Amino acid sequence: MDLVTFPQKEKSLRLSYSEIKFYLVFSLVLSGLIYWLHSYLFEKNYAEELFLFLGEKSQMAHGGASPDIDNWLFVTPLIPYTLVLYLCSPYIALSLLSGFLWAGWLYSVRVLFKRRQITFGLALVLWAFLALSPTSVWFFIEMPQLAFVYSAFVISLYALRRYFFKNISSEFLVFALASALVVQNNIPSFAVYLAYILPAASVIWTLKKPPVPLILVIIFPTLFFIFAPMAMNGLLHSDFSLSGIIHYFPMLNVDLEAYEGSWIETGKFMLRLFWENGLYTLPFWIFWFRVPFHQHKGVYISFLGAPLIFLGVKIYFGGYIPDLGTLILFPLFAILLLSAPFRVTLKKKAGFELILSVLFMGAILWDFQTLTNGAHKPDFYRALLGAPFAKHNISDEIALAKILRASEGRVLTDERVTYKIIYLVDDPMRFVVPYQYRFETVLSKPERFVKWVLVTEGFRQDRVLKTYPAAKFGELPGYRVAHQIGDFTLFERVEDPDLSTQMPQQE
Repeated sequence: MDLVTFPQKEKSLRLSYSEIKFYLVFSLVLSGLIYWLHSYLFEKNYAEELFLFLGEKSQMAHGGASPDIDNWLFVTPLIPYTLVLYLCSPYIALSLLSGFLWAGWLYSVRVLFKRRQITFGLALVLWAFLALSPTSVWFFIEMPQLAFVYSAFVISLYALRRYFFKNISSEFLVFALASALVVQNNIPSFAVYLAYILPAASVIWTLKKPPVPLILVIIFPTLFFIFAPMAMNGLLHSDFSLSGIIHYFPMLNVDLEAYEGSWIETGKFMLRLFWENGLYTLPFWIFWFRVPFHQHKGVYISFLGAPLIFLGVKIYFGGYIPDLGTLILFPLFAILLLSAPFRVTLKKKAGFELILSVLFMGAILWDFQTLTNGAHKPDFYRALLGAPFAKHNISDEIALAKILRASEGRVLTDERVTYKIIYLVDDPMRFVVPYQYRFETVLSKPERFVKWVLVTEGFRQDRVLKTYPAAKFGELPGYRVAHQIGDFTLFERVEDPDLSTQMPQQE
């Protein structure tokens, strides 16, 4: 491979042994603070869905009723779930993940300053953005899964850029591992791998002898992303067309359904999104006007375009959540771009850093302003301040969990909509849920097998409610309404079934 010359020395972000020790201690302290904050919020009846979702899956696995492997691939985020599974506590596991990620970004700014790649003034502004801005605090504390994906994505592009300019094999290994972690969540996450095609293609095109490993790393995941859903769709529905791929990507927000599967509508939505939140993303856009390389500008521009493709792919496949926290990818990407050398005079570099400091300060002020109009996750801050909140309030689930813990007997329910209650009860073997083989048998004649039936009319996909639609009106053969709290209805069996009837065994 012909080495691309890059005369100005660029310092790596690798840490010394003492720096690693300091980072580990800092991460553990920060993780402890995050865990304490989660405990405080839980006492306020506040909980993020991801924590209870993974906690319930972990309980089921340890109780002997682990989800099928297809649920791991299509539903459960693999890396966060693995941490929760082995640590047996979603709050400990995800607090550690949040602490290490947040500390990593804060410490990267320290490394940039210590190695004189940024001034103290800019470092102070970046620390303020990462540690004090409302979106950043919510993002790293409440969304560790998304923070993990964004961090891996940015690191992978940083490593690929250094591999291109420095020809360091270890950087390619970092790129391969980090890009694999980006798509670790599930099969639908392979869509974001399309964001790597442009920078990888520009690197391959620029080099006279493109590295075969880079070609393979890009081609095989892309082919898997295309053909795996096609194969599944063909086996299940006898349709091997490319149009079937879109059905394997969950629509996370029904309000954005019009944008799913349309690149034109996706582009329009992105333009409106950046226009409405332009001040927050300006630290990223400023780099388009200060491309630091005299040579290979096309390569650098392709790297700048990767986050845009990343966002566009998420919108196109229905994986975008309309929240300012999603746009934090662009300021984070701008922070890591500061590790690149500036091919300008020191005077111009100081001027650029001053402009960048002002833009990040503007992003912080914009962030605080959006907090007042509910542009992103106000429930988190309402719970902290003791104000009423609705979406993340689990008071109904806690009340039902107390009732079930004080009773005996099995419970028929759809864990996709009642997973919070299952986690809070902390006795997963009492529950009969859809992915278990015995579920259909029990669902056909519940009064012969289970004492309790739990349904909720707040979700259309409740399997039990679909089978017995009259249950929303309090009518279920062989049962009476025992408790009705919020959207949840708990039925209790009227009389005992035939004693000869046994619960079908889980296969």
